[in-house]
Amino acid sequence: MTLLLAAIFFDILPVQIVSAETLCKFEGPDVRDDLMLTDYYVEGDPEIGVGGTVIISFKLTYVGKYYVTIDPDMGVFAAAKSPDGDVRIVDKQHRGVTLKSQQSVIFHGEITLNKEGEWLIWPSYCIIKDGKKICGPSEWHACTIRVKTIKTTKTTTPLTPKPDLYISYAWYQALTVEDMGFYYKIKNVGNEPSNRSITQLIIDGIPVAYDEVPPLSPGEERNEVFLGVDWRCTGDSDLIEIVADYNNQISERDEYNNVYRRTMSCIYAVKGVGLILERI
Repeated sequence: MTLLLAAIFFDILPVQIVSAETLCKFEGPDVRDDLMLTDYYVEGDPEIGVGGTVIISFKLTYVGKYYVTIDPDMGVFAAAKSPDGDVRIVDKQHRGVTLKSQQSVIFHGEITLNKEGEWLIWPSYCIIKDGKKICGPSEWHACTIRVKTIKTTKTTTPLTPKPDLYISYAWYQALTVEDMGFYYKIKNVGNEPSNRSITQLIIDGIPVAYDEVPPLSPGEERNEVFLGVDWRCTGDSDLIEIVADYNNQISERDEYNNVYRRTMSCIYAVKGVGLILERI
């Protein structure tokens, strides 16, 4: 997306994923290693059986003074301890990303619980600090889920496979002094390939740009970008919304997780003899 201003962006605001029922939640905050945990949700069927799936989402915000780099190997992830005591890593996301103070990342992943008994699921991360790898505490706000074998005497029809488009993260990059690229990550978290779709960019309630996304296989994630948008900061802040499959051309497994929101504050700064508008 082309912008006619210099910009720095912060304060990513996630949208709660509406999927089945909320099994555990922690709205926060809790700070470890200068990372603040908020908006932690584990969602799924309240009567989950062996082979059932739960969805995990949470937000981490860096509240330190300068910056921190997420470990390029482990990244941000969820951990799950099975009834046997084995710990599994669920999706390594945002690997190698550097966060400035007050910048955030959002995790969204899912795990299939394939054993009967008690499972523990918690949010985690690994960062590089003073040249050393530091990882999140074990069983940090762990969610306890009891999985059982569900017996049935009737024949069940398997759910129809469907795609599910989800926008997990957005960032901005200066292409020139007056030209900004508005990038975002979109992933098919469903179990069926998606067709081509169109993503919509909305600023303060006004649609301003569209981006065509190619077909995505199950689990496939790609970076997309809005370019060529003539947009200037207004008032004290702008509300940015990115809507996957905005015109509902794709039948998805979850139709309520398509919107990603972010709020940006505006300040005015004088450079030379001209008044320009910046974002911080």
